[in-house]
Amino acid sequence: MRAAALAVLVGTSLGLVVVGADPAAMAAKKPPKPVISKIDPRSGPTTGGTKVTIRGKHLATAKAVLFGRTKGTKLTVKSDKKLTVMAPAHAAGVVPVTVKTKGGKSAKTPSARFTYVAEKPQVTSISPVSGPTTGGTRVTVTGTGFTGVTAVTFDGIPGTSVSVASPTQLQVTSPEHPARVAHVNVTNGVGTSPSKAADVFRYLPAPRAVTVPPPPGAAASPDAYLTGVSCPAEQRCWAVGGFDRLGGGGGALVETRTGASTWSSSEAPLPVGADLAQSASLADIDCASVSSCVAVGTYTATGPAVKPLVELWNGTSWAPQSLTMPADDANTFAGLVDVDCASATDCVAVGTYEENVGSSRRGLAVRWSSGTWSAVAIPAPAGTLITDVLAVDCPAPTTCVATGEITAPPADHLAAASLFNGTSWSVLATPPMPADAKPDPDAHFAAVSCASAATCTAIGDYFDTSIVRKGFVVTGLPGSWTLAAVPLPAGVDPSPGVRLNAISCTTSCAAVGQVTVLSGDRVPLLVRVGPGVSSELGTLPPSTTSAGGQETELSAIACLSATACIGAGTFKESDATARSPLVATLTNLTWSMTRGPLPAGATQGRPEAVATDGGVGIAVGDYVVGGVQQALIAVDLPLG
Repeated sequence: MRAAALAVLVGTSLGLVVVGADPAAMAAKKPPKPVISKIDPRSGPTTGGTKVTIRGKHLATAKAVLFGRTKGTKLTVKSDKKLTVMAPAHAAGVVPVTVKTKGGKSAKTPSARFTYVAEKPQVTSISPVSGPTTGGTRVTVTGTGFTGVTAVTFDGIPGTSVSVASPTQLQVTSPEHPARVAHVNVTNGVGTSPSKAADVFRYLPAPRAVTVPPPPGAAASPDAYLTGVSCPAEQRCWAVGGFDRLGGGGGALVETRTGASTWSSSEAPLPVGADLAQSASLADIDCASVSSCVAVGTYTATGPAVKPLVELWNGTSWAPQSLTMPADDANTFAGLVDVDCASATDCVAVGTYEENVGSSRRGLAVRWSSGTWSAVAIPAPAGTLITDVLAVDCPAPTTCVATGEITAPPADHLAAASLFNGTSWSVLATPPMPADAKPDPDAHFAAVSCASAATCTAIGDYFDTSIVRKGFVVTGLPGSWTLAAVPLPAGVDPSPGVRLNAISCTTSCAAVGQVTVLSGDRVPLLVRVGPGVSSELGTLPPSTTSAGGQETELSAIACLSATACIGAGTFKESDATARSPLVATLTNLTWSMTRGPLPAGATQGRPEAVATDGGVGIAVGDYVVGGVQQALIAVDLPLG
């Protein structure tokens, strides 16, 4: 110890400092700081995962690589001059890259920078892949680029409660949406994920009844009802009917769909001279587009006289139209019951009016063409006392077929049809009747539907010589009809009492009605036309009593295609008088029957009309709750 102290003292006195080993030995014990000369690549996505190669010197003892303040992963030292590392996820922008070794931390230099580039999102999967049209499904979305997410949409409709768990996964709640497939797209500051099979979410029909308050001025017990509906675009629908006003009188009711579950009520304005203390209502509507609808019915003018009511929707508001009636109009009763539009500028409505000679009823046709209205009598055979025109279909502006019945002694009731050629109507003519029809067959047409300007199909019923009511079908055009009887399935009563009520045609036709079976119950009769004619009995939903099948009625049908149709009517739940909605669905030539939806608390419901709405059906009518009748709207009914 003293020798060492002496050596230090001597060294100091000579101007020298000697401490332990030499400087080279000291440097060997502490490695030099690392130096980065190059990184490759110099950029990558914000989601991370880019394999980065770093070159430089003094890298052999590297223990971490930092991108900004975030540590990279999968560090592999190749040599003292090279290493690789996986870039971590990071927000967009330029960050310094530094290497930590035993010798210290590399300097921040321009050559040691990495640029994070925000990438356009990509969706690789979603779960679950389906949910109801009402929305509310929590969906997990997996993919890449989920940094800075600004929106998640389902076919453009924003989802809600978006929660981004990582750059590769997020959750979102599905919004309301029509019943069809929707692409789930993720958007960030760079762009929106492209639509592909992996992001498809299927919205499934969720049949439900929508409650809509009556329009302003309605009575506390409005006795509201709907009898017609048209949907020119998906979830763009209008329905029409009537209601009772506060203080008396009835108004023409219009229900307008403004969203997936949103409807608004309004009263259609009446023509000048209308007696507001009397009744008015709309029976049918057809919309060629969202900016062109025609609704028809009746109103009461001062006098009093019941007159035809025509309302026109121009995309903004409803307006009553002025009509000049035929010269022989008695100005006592006239009304319109059906309307069909071949285009946005060409519509035809039909009904009846009383003539001023003999108080006979005549067929009435009202046409709107290029902004001009005209009303004419549909000619009937000589000797006709009464004409009731009940239905019309116009596959083209120059082709319309109107059907109904006439009373022409000695016959009581005869089915009859007229053809409009763009200029005038033909004389109402009776179709050929089945060979077993009685001379006075008490026949009538119930409905007509046209697949093309050359082919229309009409349905009706008649009495045979044994006074048994049967059904018939004619195809073609008035004056050249081809007749076919409606075959009846097994189990039908010998006195079947066939009633066919509605038909809809695309490339083939489907019709609905009711028939009596051996038990005495009235059950649905489902008919297909083309090729040939076939029929089957509908199987009712489970009922509360064995009497559930009594007095069943299917009154409406609409087809989207030959294999996708929706029908509606009522069936009896029990021995009580209450009726429940009945929905008939044709899917790939197979019929199924289900109970239709009703609002909470409703004791009965009665659909009167149906339409297709995109890939689902919609039915309208009325229901009763608390003893008060309200307008019924049932949406998202399964369709094929």
